[in-house]
Amino acid sequence: MDYTDFEKSLIAIFYRLLPIKGDISVSKIDFQNGRSYLVGVGMLGDESDPIKVVFSIPRKGGESYFIICDGDGSELSREIAGLQKHNEEIARLFLHHTIPTENAYVKNAGWSGYLISLPNVAWTDFPRSANLQEREVKFWLAMPISDADRQIKIELGVDALMEKYQNEGRQLFTFNRPA
Repeated sequence: MDYTDFEKSLIAIFYRLLPIKGDISVSKIDFQNGRSYLVGVGMLGDESDPIKVVFSIPRKGGESYFIICDGDGSELSREIAGLQKHNEEIARLFLHHTIPTENAYVKNAGWSGYLISLPNVAWTDFPRSANLQEREVKFWLAMPISDADRQIKIELGVDALMEKYQNEGRQLFTFNRPA
């Protein structure tokens, strides 16, 4: 697959910011409306601790969504591409938005959607944005969220939800954590 300079720059920034081991695989995710979106998957852990980063490559927008987790890379590639599609075709997704999912794999793990958050929630040194090929890209972390956690966010606010996660010692990048 040939990449544009912008796509190469976006892939390179993930290499530079995260301790990715090996290659980043890029896949094209096709949707029923005929549009497709590119996503990258890189390994941060190893086979004994398979932590991955899955990130979207925007077609036209200025946002890139990513998840750091131990979930199935191919399932989550479709999810992250879906967030990018939603952002570019339906409505923009910003800080603290929640978006539901219908993905059976995600739902079977106890999640009902994603909370859009700042990148440094999962990776302290990850920048909020970067200028790539004269195009500013904002990075957003997609955090899996359960129905119960979504209710806390709605009723008590996102700070209460983050405090709950911290008190429970939850690792936000662990996909198969208890709901």
